[in-house]
Amino acid sequence: RDCVGALTELDINGCYSDSVGTKMKEIFVGDHTRTDLINISNTSMKFSGLNKATKLEVLDMTNIKNVMSFDGLNSLLNIREIYAKGTSVSNFTFADGAMIEYIELPSTTETLSLTRSSTITYDNIIFEDGKYGKLNSLTINSCSNLMTETNFIFNWLSSKTPAQRSNLSID
Repeated sequence: RDCVGALTELDINGCYSDSVGTKMKEIFVGDHTRTDLINISNTSMKFSGLNKATKLEVLDMTNIKNVMSFDGLNSLLNIREIYAKGTSVSNFTFADGAMIEYIELPSTTETLSLTRSSTITYDNIIFEDGKYGKLNSLTINSCSNLMTETNFIFNWLSSKTPAQRSNLSID
């Protein structure tokens, strides 16, 4: 039986202690070897406690299609790599100053927000469909590597209607 497919909840709240926090640096639930998407037995897999994994550097949920959100992602400063292709996550709002270096985004991505993330480059923002899919809100604030590369922004703007272009914020 497919063990990952039987998951209905991934709760990492118990991996946290008020005195020491958590030392968890990597979460690998995804499966890069499968070409099909893994169906979780529930309509959506509940993933809780992510905000407590303050030392988390790598999150891999590749091909777990029923993962709908990464609640708490916006509080992870140490996150370096996210593998989310094949999920149903739509919002990727990173913590102010997150150390993110590599992102694999699903075709369901609607929001991407990066603020003072100096380590990410456009070459390391990978969209599942090779395009910008459903991305309709893009915020880039004080990201030194992203401010010098305008192709990503130009290509995203070219793929959107004038009304959608109003959801672009660059500083």
